[in-house]
Amino acid sequence: MEYFHFSEPEQQSNPDLEKKTSRAVSRVGLALFVFMLVSTVASLVIQLLTKFIQPELFEADWYNWTVTIFSLYVVAAPFTYLILRPLEKENLPKRRLSAKTFLIFLFIGFLLMTLGSIIGQNINRFIERFAGEQESSITEAIRGSALWLSCLYSLIIAPVMEELFFRKFLVDRLSFLGDIACVILSGVAFGLFHGNIEQFFYAALLGGLLAYVYLKTGNLLYTILMHGIVNFFGGILPTIVEYLLPVDFFSCATDAELEALIEANPLSFICLMAVSYLPYLFAIIGLVFLVLYWRKLKQGLTPCPLAPRTRAHAILANPGAILYLVITLLSIVATIFLA
Repeated sequence: MEYFHFSEPEQQSNPDLEKKTSRAVSRVGLALFVFMLVSTVASLVIQLLTKFIQPELFEADWYNWTVTIFSLYVVAAPFTYLILRPLEKENLPKRRLSAKTFLIFLFIGFLLMTLGSIIGQNINRFIERFAGEQESSITEAIRGSALWLSCLYSLIIAPVMEELFFRKFLVDRLSFLGDIACVILSGVAFGLFHGNIEQFFYAALLGGLLAYVYLKTGNLLYTILMHGIVNFFGGILPTIVEYLLPVDFFSCATDAELEALIEANPLSFICLMAVSYLPYLFAIIGLVFLVLYWRKLKQGLTPCPLAPRTRAHAILANPGAILYLVITLLSIVATIFLA
């Protein structure tokens, strides 16, 4: 694995740096707030127009993803970029990753995604005691949409656009805060953007790793490729296999029906389970790599140059960060109680 060396900045009280941090984080937060607000409003307007003009479109298997893509990346994304554009950015130096190092990061990504998924699922189970059953939003979205469109969104559009905004645009403009702060801010912002408990933890952990890779390489192609591969094995491949199988195990209304279907189609069930649990195998490999390379991974990470006592205030106590936190937390609460 490659080594990356950076000098550590002094952590002394610096009013000018604190003001710069507050302004930069506030503008980033405002941009992401506008991203969520405008895309939500656009989606609601489109659905309202559909209801009055051609309500049968709601039944089309391409409708939901199309509205999502249009609202996020055609309507909201330009406003977000215009807000971010004036911020001073740093062009990170380009470094190549060997195939070995790429695979190490990829497997660690599966580990973080799996850990985050387990945390999110367990929190959802706890919430179900008070707020009722919590549906798997991403699973339902993929299964309820045209397979080709789910592949297009999950493997190409989402990796490209999300890496562009949450790694390229965000990290380039906040890199003066040091590697550790950038990794945390990029990861948390990415997790919050998903707007639900189920996806927050794994998106935040995976987003932090992708920010780390981008910081170390300055090359967005690596993070786009990793993002797409994780999405493929995490959601698309099981759906493809399920689509190709001659039976639908998820249509069973009772355990008895499911058991009978499994007995009649054991090979199909084994195939589906093997594909579904493949990310867990990758996660185990990722854990091995994380243990082996932990010292090298953390070597050279630059800490935040802000004095410890001023970091939280400079980063969080600004209008943009507050607005983004409010709209994302409201989204999370809405998914809990309106599921």
